Amino acid sequence: MKCGSCHAPDSGEQGFVPVSMERHCLRCHELRFEPAVTSRQVPHGSVDDAWLLLQEFYANVSLANVAVDTVDTGAVERRVPAASEAIVTEEQRRRALAFARHKAQQVGADLFEKRVCVTCHDVRRSDAAAGGDKSAAPWTVAPVHVAKSWLPHGRFDHAKHKTAQSECKDCHHAERSHKSGDVLIPDIASCRTCHAGTTPIAGKVVSTCISCHGYHLDASGARIRPNPAAFGVIKQ
Repeated sequence: MKCGSCHAPDSGEQGFVPVSMERHCLRCHELRFEPAVTSRQVPHGSVDDAWLLLQEFYANVSLANVAVDTVDTGAVERRVPAASEAIVTEEQRRRALAFARHKAQQVGADLFEKRVCVTCHDVRRSDAAAGGDKSAAPWTVAPVHVAKSWLPHGRFDHAKHKTAQSECKDCHHAERSHKSGDVLIPDIASCRTCHAGTTPIAGKVVSTCISCHGYHLDASGARIRPNPAAFGVIKQ
């Protein structure tokens, strides 16, 4: 993998296209739950939808007598209609639903708590389900807040810094990072390898404060641009 595997510049090449599960993650982090039987995956982004899909899938498995791994089903009896039975009885329906819910709990715990979702998300047991609400999904996933810009008042143009020799790792030392919480924004020392201050230095770009930093911000955080006429300046 390279930086560009997940981080693609936006149309202006100043920022980046937001990383999404479908576009960037799913090709490596699949959400399969019964690969020996189906290629289906649980939907990403909704715990309720994933929980409903699992129950529906295993209810159909039970009623259709599909062979799946039913290891450790506990006290729940899997009862499927015999070939001679034309109609599913209420007892058969009840047992199929009980099996579906029990199996969905097992497989869901593996997906959410052990193998898949918990890799990237904060997953916890649902208070509503623990309180006896059978319609509630057994898990909750904390909302994900990904910063679009770590320096919202700074100005940086990746396109202007793009050269034939430059690479992402020249400024962002991802290869040294071992924690997902690391923010790999280069420090001022890295910038000064190419940028001088207001005093010219051979081989470096003269830079003032406003070359990189905004100032005189309004309440929304947008930079206030002064009117040149107010200062007797003729705009050319």
